[in-house]
Amino acid sequence: MRKRIRTWLALLLLAALCLCLSGCGSFQLQMAKTAQKMADLHSVHVDVVSEPKMLLNVGGQDIALDTVVTGGVDVNRSPLIMRTDLTMEVLGMEIPLRFYLQRTDEGWKGIPWGMDDEVEPFFFGEATVGEVPNRMKLMAGFVKLAEYFEGPEADTVNGEDASRYEGTIPADELNQGLEMLNLGLPTLTEDQTFVLWMNSSDMLVRMDTDLAPFAGDMLNVKVQKLLEEYGLAALNIGVDLREMQTQLVFSQFDAAPELSFPR
Repeated sequence: MRKRIRTWLALLLLAALCLCLSGCGSFQLQMAKTAQKMADLHSVHVDVVSEPKMLLNVGGQDIALDTVVTGGVDVNRSPLIMRTDLTMEVLGMEIPLRFYLQRTDEGWKGIPWGMDDEVEPFFFGEATVGEVPNRMKLMAGFVKLAEYFEGPEADTVNGEDASRYEGTIPADELNQGLEMLNLGLPTLTEDQTFVLWMNSSDMLVRMDTDLAPFAGDMLNVKVQKLLEEYGLAALNIGVDLREMQTQLVFSQFDAAPELSFPR
């Protein structure tokens, strides 16, 4: 009996979703297809170009740090593991950002790679990350957010035809969507603008947005924890991430390297 009830509930939810989609515009349908296809991926490669603009506050004095981060990230799903091969240019220096990152019950676990000396894994973020939501919830969430986008405009990404859409999502609506992803991200207080490119196969091939609202608080908390660990809290150093315009280009769908956390 319980199995039948679960089956009926699933069919009712599916019927409700189909009714919802039948009343949606073409972009809502495309967003639903894209959400499903991206959720089904086991692996993907992401090329990153990011321009963080930070203020480093030392003893009450602000120092502007305009940086550029470039490189690539390989992502595997189930378990969620990422390997970054990025370079940060700041103050005339090039700093490698090479890490393995894995989503765990305690938060995000990270460890550098490509170093001569062995180092212990570190944790960051809260232990609030939960299970990845099911496909039906993701599709419904993407369909709801799609109404804020305008387009398409014909464009190309990596030499391939793509459709460009741009939209500004209200903070409360976006927070609801982020809560579904269970990634422990901060609550946003301002509306967020996204530019999305989809190819003819309904795959997301590029996304541009300002990541500062997502990463700013986490970065400052991590800096403070590092200062405490090394006994430098008295230096009174703070980081204000003012802007982080970022371009993410997606490729190698289900063809990125297989990853395993080193230890």
